[in-house]
Amino acid sequence: MKTFDARSLSSVAQEDLRRKAVKAVLDGTEVAKLFGITRQAIGKWMKAYREGGVKKLKAKRKGRPKGGFLLPWQADQIVKAIVGRNPDQLRLPFCIFPRGGQTAHHFTCETREHSVPHRV
Repeated sequence: MKTFDARSLSSVAQEDLRRKAVKAVLDGTEVAKLFGITRQAIGKWMKAYREGGVKKLKAKRKGRPKGGFLLPWQADQIVKAIVGRNPDQLRLPFCIFPRGGQTAHHFTCETREHSVPHRV
């Protein structure tokens, strides 16, 4: 059986396909062949439908969520704690490597020596 990748469809089209597939299963139709979808996908949709009804078949937002994970006051606290200090003063459990140019800057972190690029 040849299947197609439903991820290439729009969110609305995916939602519509899920609803049609679940309805067809409830009516006793062989859905995987009819819609060209894998049995695993159909099983996942049926489980979602049994757990939450049609609401669970709704399209979800794609991509990375908008906004950050910190509240503005939390971000301000972090900025205040970092600005004006070097990595050794912060006592972080990891090394901070600077970004930038082609020359190497030599420093020690956690008793190991590192050479990393830095801006000139």
